Amino acid sequence: MIYQTRPQVCRDYNCLWLRNPRVPDDWYPLRAKMVLSLHEDGTALPVLRVHIHPRYPERWREEPYRSGLRKLAAWGLDNAPHYKTVIVRGREWLWLILRDREVPLTKKAVA
Repeated sequence: MIYQTRPQVCRDYNCLWLRNPRVPDDWYPLRAKMVLSLHEDGTALPVLRVHIHPRYPERWREEPYRSGLRKLAAWGLDNAPHYKTVIVRGREWLWLILRDREVPLTKKAVA
């Protein structure tokens, strides 16, 4: 009901799946239960953030997502300045994704 009166920042936002035609359809947010976005604060390289739907906190560990996140991490490390870091964000936890493993960044992330 607020769609027509939503803030400008919401009107301007497009997830990476919409912005980049090379992102596979597996990452369509309603299917994946995740949203990919580049976060830029102007002080460092952009961060590729993966926002997880609260009802599906483990979805990012399922295939094809886990291997896809590792590929995105490897690509980012090898192709900066696009982004250099991939972070998976749940409601109360963060994971750093590397090309060969995931590293918890918060105590709640340790499973």
